[in-house]
Order: sequence, then structure tokens, then C-alpha cells
Amino acid sequence: MNGKQRAQQIELRRQLSWDSDTEIAKRARSILRWKIRYDSIQVKADQGHVTLLGEVNWDLDREAAEHTVRKLSGVVGITNLIATKDPTVPSVRSA
Repeated sequence: MNGKQRAQQIELRRQLSWDSDTEIAKRARSILRWKIRYDSIQVKADQGHVTLLGEVNWDLDREAAEHTVRKLSGVVGITNLIATKDPTVPSVRSA
């Protein structure tokens, strides 16, 4: 194998192993809709770094969104800018 073939093979492996920012953002939006059930969360990705924006009801939802996206392949970091309507945890009343 000559140097040019080897460089092409390395570049191809690199492309296959790295997820595109578009694909990362698409998967993150999909899993957030499914697991957290919020369509109001916006997702942006730049070189594997994901930024979450929007508003949810509680801090638990905000934390769950970050934790869920962090597990996706290709994500190298997260900036969580999700705001909460009520920062307190909802209480469960016993009857």
C-alpha cells in the first residue's frame, strides 16, 4: 500500500467514525422528544459540542435532558442553557 492509499484509508475511517454535527443534533432532538417529551428544546451541535436551549417545567427535566444527550455517540461536550419555569421539584401529595 502506498502513502496516498494509506492516507485515503485513514481519512475514510475518520469520516466513518465521526458523527456529523447535523446527525448528532438530529439524534439528540429525537431522543429528547421520546424520553423527555419536550418539543421546546432546541439543539445545536458544533464539532461534537452540543448546546441545549429552551424551557422545561422543572430542574429534573433540565438535568435529564443533559444526561440523556451526553450519552450519545459523537458528543464531546454539552452547554445546557435550558431554563426552568419552576426550579423546585414538584411534590407528590399523599391522599
